[in-house]
Amino acid sequence: NGLARITCSGTPVLLVGREQTVFAYRDRCPLCTRRLEEARLEWPFVRCAGCGERFDVVHAGRVAENSDRSAEPFPLIREGERVRIAIPLGV
Repeated sequence: NGLARITCSGTPVLLVGREQTVFAYRDRCPLCTRRLEEARLEWPFVRCAGCGERFDVVHAGRVAENSDRSAEPFPLIREGERVRIAIPLGV
C-alpha cells in the first residue's frame, strides 16, 4: 500500500497501490507539472507536495478541484507479482 516511483522506458512513473490494486501515472503533477517526489497518498487521492492539488487515482487521475485537468494514467497489466506498464510511443 502506498506510492512507488520507477522509470519505465525512460519515462518517470508513479505507482499507486492499495490492497491488490495498482495504478500507474506519469510522475508529474497535472497542475504545477512538478515531479511527485514528496506526494502523499490520501486514498483515493494523491496530493502534490508542491502545489497541494489532489488527483483521484481511481477515476483516471481527475484533479479534485479542477475537473478540466487530470494526471496522465498509463495502462497496466498484472501478471502474478509482476506489473507491465504500457508507455505510449513518443512520450
